[in-house]
Amino acid sequence: MNQNDYYNNIEKWLQTLSLDFLKKINHVLSTLKMLWKLRDSNIIDCIPLENFYGDNYLRKDEVITILKILYEKDIINITKSIGFAELTFADDAYIVEDLNTVLEIFLDKFNYLSIYVDNLIHPDSISVRNDKINWLDSYQWITELEFSFGNNRLVKFSKVSSTRIKIFKFLTEAKGEYVTIAAMEQGTGKARSYIRTVIGQLKKEILTNTGFTLAPNQTGSYRLERTSSL
Repeated sequence: MNQNDYYNNIEKWLQTLSLDFLKKINHVLSTLKMLWKLRDSNIIDCIPLENFYGDNYLRKDEVITILKILYEKDIINITKSIGFAELTFADDAYIVEDLNTVLEIFLDKFNYLSIYVDNLIHPDSISVRNDKINWLDSYQWITELEFSFGNNRLVKFSKVSSTRIKIFKFLTEAKGEYVTIAAMEQGTGKARSYIRTVIGQLKKEILTNTGFTLAPNQTGSYRLERTSSL
């Protein structure tokens, strides 16, 4: 299965889930992210299962069920070594309770899922305004990887060829006008579900503390929009 088909299938699956179950998945994902950042590694051994319960928000069987789903969706891998053999989560889901079990997070898929689940739980408020953005001359690319909103507010990227920078260039070239998801899809060759995930990453990671965000409208388009007078 290619990447676009994989992400499309994940999106379709998530859209069939109840809000309550999405929140439980989000809780497990947030706990995994905390463990990953605390250990500065995407490989977690001696899985502290009790960390997932959240003051009894989740039962043990619910945590194991969600971890099993993440395993089956190829978001994580869970294994336990027994001599020269290796026991997987598919063999026995309850190996997560064993201190010799190792959990590996596949970061690209994990980050995609985390952002998409969060977007489903906290959907964007839809912009219905038709006001024009006052796009200043000081808003400009100063290098291939850096865009300036003036007043030392820089947006920095790591790769010229990344999908993030391609989508951001569509938005800056529009100078505050809306850009459709369809146009981004055609321009990048990526699936719509993947593009929406990148938009979420731009909003939460790249545009933080710039005084700008990506605002949607009712037609499935986005534009750069001021959030403050920083």
